[in-house]
Amino acid sequence: MLIVSWKISGSGFDPRQFAERFKLSTDVIANRGDKEFRGRVVRIPGCNISIPIRGDSIPSLVAGINRFIARHKSAFEFLKRRGIHSVIHVGVGVGSEKHFTRSVVFRNRDLSSLAKLGVDLAITGYPTSDE
Repeated sequence: MLIVSWKISGSGFDPRQFAERFKLSTDVIANRGDKEFRGRVVRIPGCNISIPIRGDSIPSLVAGINRFIARHKSAFEFLKRRGIHSVIHVGVGVGSEKHFTRSVVFRNRDLSSLAKLGVDLAITGYPTSDE
């Protein structure tokens, strides 16, 4: 299992307007004052956008992120200019017979590209099983 999403949040950020302007499809939009699924009130608006990847390999994951960034570079630059926080979240399934452990390697040029755009990177392992 490999899942990648782009999470964006910031004061004064309008997720719907951003998605419309850059023709992006959001998975989740949270506006200030909305209730989260745990019942907390949203203080800082934001949204989640899935990043498509092809296949179930680490190289396809990194390539998918790089393709997405290249395709939507103007959206990333827009956020950076406005000081809006964004993070690319990578979810990696581990613990199954096929993928008991996994390493995710981002080359320095990949990390440099993210840094230049002001984007953080988070990698999380999620336990999976063969059952």
